Amino acid sequence: MMAAPVASASSRGLVLTSSPWRLVSPWARPWVFAVVVGILQAVVLWPAVNHEFVLDDAVYITENSAVTHGAPLASYFTNRATVASDVELQWQSYRPLRTLAFRAVVVTFGAHAWAFRLINWALWIVSLVFLFRWLQRLAVGPRVALAIGALFALAPVHVEALVYSSALGDMLSLALQLAAIDVIVVGWLAPSPHTVWLTRTILACLLSSSSLLVKESAVVTPALLCAFAVELWKTPQLSKLRVAIDVGVQAFAVVGFLALRTFVLSAVGHAPTTLHSVTVALARLPWLMANYLRVCIAPLGHVPSYVVATPSVGLIVVSWVAAVALLVVIVWKAAGPLRFGMLWFGLGLGPVLGLVPLAADMADRYALLSSFGLACAATALVHAMARTRAGRWTWVVGLALGLLYVAGSAIEQAAWASDLTLWSKAIVVEPNAPQAYRNLGLIRIKQGRGEEAAKLLRQGLELEPSAWRVHYYLAMALESVGKIDEAHAEVVMELRHNPNFGRAHALRGALALLRGNTREAREALRQAQQHEPHNPSTLILAVELANVEGDHTTEETVSNQLYARAPADPRFAYLKARALLAANPTEALRLCDGCLQVAPQHPFCSAVRGRALLKLGRTDEARDLLQAAVEQLPTHTREAAAVRDALRTIEPR
Repeated sequence: MMAAPVASASSRGLVLTSSPWRLVSPWARPWVFAVVVGILQAVVLWPAVNHEFVLDDAVYITENSAVTHGAPLASYFTNRATVASDVELQWQSYRPLRTLAFRAVVVTFGAHAWAFRLINWALWIVSLVFLFRWLQRLAVGPRVALAIGALFALAPVHVEALVYSSALGDMLSLALQLAAIDVIVVGWLAPSPHTVWLTRTILACLLSSSSLLVKESAVVTPALLCAFAVELWKTPQLSKLRVAIDVGVQAFAVVGFLALRTFVLSAVGHAPTTLHSVTVALARLPWLMANYLRVCIAPLGHVPSYVVATPSVGLIVVSWVAAVALLVVIVWKAAGPLRFGMLWFGLGLGPVLGLVPLAADMADRYALLSSFGLACAATALVHAMARTRAGRWTWVVGLALGLLYVAGSAIEQAAWASDLTLWSKAIVVEPNAPQAYRNLGLIRIKQGRGEEAAKLLRQGLELEPSAWRVHYYLAMALESVGKIDEAHAEVVMELRHNPNFGRAHALRGALALLRGNTREAREALRQAQQHEPHNPSTLILAVELANVEGDHTTEETVSNQLYARAPADPRFAYLKARALLAANPTEALRLCDGCLQVAPQHPFCSAVRGRALLKLGRTDEARDLLQAAVEQLPTHTREAAAVRDALRTIEPR
């Protein structure tokens, strides 16, 4: 390990030794450093505070009833339905404390994206405290520690974790995990009575267990402690027995968590772990780590999801030879901080290297923990540069990189303003990313730009023919522009690949109704109710089928259920108003007025409002409204046909 200069305690206010790993006191200095850097970062990223919810924020937060309305406490730990509103995501992760944290934020501040972002920032400052403590233990001095820590904190790779509301789980897990490690390592370096050490061990176990229950990436805590132990092994005051017990306790907590997670989710990874999947992951491992290293230091070019193509056989061989050679050099020749930092970087990436299958190749927030290792490794590079003739330029280089990172962070945060800006940028930066085309296609569907959506979705299919749900999304796009037969063919294709997808069955039923096939619609409803009985798509199909068959009781009952879920949703207000139209046109009119206050240009609510006015004898008002609505409604919809029928009953002026 690299020897550090010895200084008196009074020179820096620190307890110094000749080892790069040493205790730091007082606590105030790291807190001051963390707050200063945190404030600087807040200034750079402040425009992002009022950005919209994006990505999976809807399924994890705003549409998750366990977050918005609450659930019994035990169900957060035992019922995977509390994870997300999307049934497909409910078996991908087990994060009960994250969902509870989301619930706490909503109860305290409401379902506002700014609240999640401010809490992300506060948790980031806590994590930076531990970073500055460890940098000072590397004997680089307060100024160098602040400089390296500031560069690390301002790196654009961290923008995603700060501005993405659902990344609150990543931030909370990181802070708890670093706290657990710090409690243990400080105990190793400060010999204490058995009772004090035991208290530290229990506290660290509680912190790390909480971190695991927030996000699974904390499974590497025992491995990171082993990295600390390797570097500290020759420290005189280190108790080898205590080290072994602490690592063992942490490993036991990880095993217990994995057993609980597997029991609740009935799954280990996002896909089955097979010999083939492990072989492919091992082949790609050095290449994937190199890409993570690139992403961590890159000032620009960040996207929410990256594509890392499987390299050729030749590149696999070269990358493995280079990786082994680099590992040998780092282990046997590198200074302690560099060795430790790179070991931390590699171990921190362990959960996201694909050995256990993941739904995505790479994401910036996946590198959150591992990037701390790069900050530690940078201390060795600073020392190396300081010893060369160019050492006086070290601060100039650091300042230039800092300014580049500040500008990069300001540019990157702007992309997170909305899903539209985020995925539009992603297509430019990663033109071979099928997920970017899928998500931008979905946005275009919501905007009513079905033809453009279909084009984007087909581009995504060309890049990934077996992509998840794309035929379903393409069917939605085609239905929105009246291409019913093509949409039906796409949804049937989706169901061949994914026969348990309830929403696809519901869409098939809706398309069957548009084709006049009530028998197929009933069968599709039965399948949808079997697989996703409470999904809005299933309930909407039940309402539509009841309307076609004249079952007004079912239509009114189910439309009431939908409206009770989200009274501000124009779709549900429209369905309830239509169900009441025959029996209570006055109430239908009131519901439509409320709908149009929320969505003034909603053609379906306008259409039902016009039909309600017609039933109430207000013919002139009804005529104008219905004539405007029929021009806005998609011509293939049943509501458009109903409006045309209503207009035929009105005498022309």
